[in-house]
Amino acid sequence: MKAVWFYSDWRVYLQDWLADRRERGVPASNRYIAQKMGINSASWLTSISQGKKGLSRQSANKLSSVIGHSPDEARFFETMVSCDQAKGIDERNNYHRELGRMRQARQVQLLADTQFEYYGQWYHSVIRALIGAFGFDGNIEKLAANCLPPISTAQAKSSVALLEKLGLVQKKETGEWILPSTAVKSGAGNKDAVENFQREAMRLAQEALDRFSPMERDISTLTIGVSDETAGKIRELISNTRRRIVELANADETASRVWQINFQVFPFSKPVASGEV
Repeated sequence: MKAVWFYSDWRVYLQDWLADRRERGVPASNRYIAQKMGINSASWLTSISQGKKGLSRQSANKLSSVIGHSPDEARFFETMVSCDQAKGIDERNNYHRELGRMRQARQVQLLADTQFEYYGQWYHSVIRALIGAFGFDGNIEKLAANCLPPISTAQAKSSVALLEKLGLVQKKETGEWILPSTAVKSGAGNKDAVENFQREAMRLAQEALDRFSPMERDISTLTIGVSDETAGKIRELISNTRRRIVELANADETASRVWQINFQVFPFSKPVASGEV
């Protein structure tokens, strides 16, 4: 099986490790692992594998010992566990960075790491959109100044380098930069990386209230009371609208600037039965 460095989910790693032992005819029953862990519960392994229970740092270290990890592998495994059980996005970000550093030391890079880099700064997607819509002749200063808010030339330069490394922009023999494809999809990769970008997009939306006149922006809100069924229909409507906007953008051959569009729907109250308020 793959080494632990190639995983971003400790439960998936554990399941693969158990499957590998079974294929090799090595003991891997719930009861066997529980005994090795010194735990008097045959259902313990099932509970942690299914996410019903977490792992303490002590249990993570003991499980690493049962698996046969080296000290570095044990630290990596423990960091994966800590990342999964972190209380907030900032704490998870720190663990993601630590996991990336440990993989980098072994020249291992996962899709999750590249996603974290791409979504780690709001301006990477803006730089890519600018290059796709208007081209790029190598003038970093102009590229940086076209972002709103403006970014430094150093940030723009590192952004282009990252986009090239990820295959999201490409330099032709003529020196012109182009997009190899028209869309970036987050897919089912690193949820935390995407949420980082979403938080930045919402922060910039707040700043847009002061940065742009009402003629240049459209920011509106609704507070409504509806059933879960109707809320589902509203989310579907937003999803259809999002797809339609993408179609319009892809068909537009006369783009003049890059725009950010946010969609947010979230509860403003607990579920309340009729007549209980």
